[in-house]
Amino acid sequence: MSYNNFVDADAALRAAFDFAEPAVAIIKHANPCGVAVGSADAADPIADAHAKAHACDPVSAFGGVIAANRTVTAAMAQTVAGIFTEVVIAPDFEPAAVEILAKKKNIRLLALPEGYDRYPAEMRQVSGGVLVQMSDKVDADGDNPPTGPSPPAKPLTKRPSRTSPSPGPPAAPPSPTPSCSPITAQPWASAWARSTGWTPAAWPSSVPTRWAFRWSPTSTVRAVRLVRRQQRRALHPSVPAAPSQPPMRSSRSLTACRS
Repeated sequence: MSYNNFVDADAALRAAFDFAEPAVAIIKHANPCGVAVGSADAADPIADAHAKAHACDPVSAFGGVIAANRTVTAAMAQTVAGIFTEVVIAPDFEPAAVEILAKKKNIRLLALPEGYDRYPAEMRQVSGGVLVQMSDKVDADGDNPPTGPSPPAKPLTKRPSRTSPSPGPPAAPPSPTPSCSPITAQPWASAWARSTGWTPAAWPSSVPTRWAFRWSPTSTVRAVRLVRRQQRRALHPSVPAAPSQPPMRSSRSLTACRS
């Protein structure tokens, strides 16, 4: 028996003995894999309880610890024999069940002393001492609620959708769309479009001096300089033309917006 075997066996024993009916608990690494109560009309209630507990999580039950609050029968042992189990703890074992489980390797069968009951006190170690408290075995109001007709359900309140607009002041009217004219109407814009290779369908008819371009820093500076140079040429035709700039290449789209 390892340390984990003792801890899991104690946890499984506590879970199984919490029920007055035939019950089986399967624990692995202090985590419950399944706890079930056998049907009263079953031919073997404890075997039925184990089958139900194992069906809760068959994968996690592999290599776990099984505890039963009734004598382990041959039918239950036959089911346990097909599953890798480290520990089986119960008040007693039928001789046929011991014979079946003894054929398995690395399995430990623990029989509880006659008249076993949980200790009235519980102890837990803490830094610098031990905590001791009495087990809660008192049936208090609300532990077993009455099994009658359920109260009428309250009507559900529909929550507002995230996509639906929240109540508030009306939105401001959209700004008027500026008039546009073909790009050829602006000589400086036409030259800039030829240089950059960007040819939109239309260009604003009244373009301010300052524009913001969403591009790389170097491309932005070159585009602004080219636009201003074309503006000066349109206002002063006598200014000699500057040498043509190589076309700027970029895979990113360029967007112009008013600053």
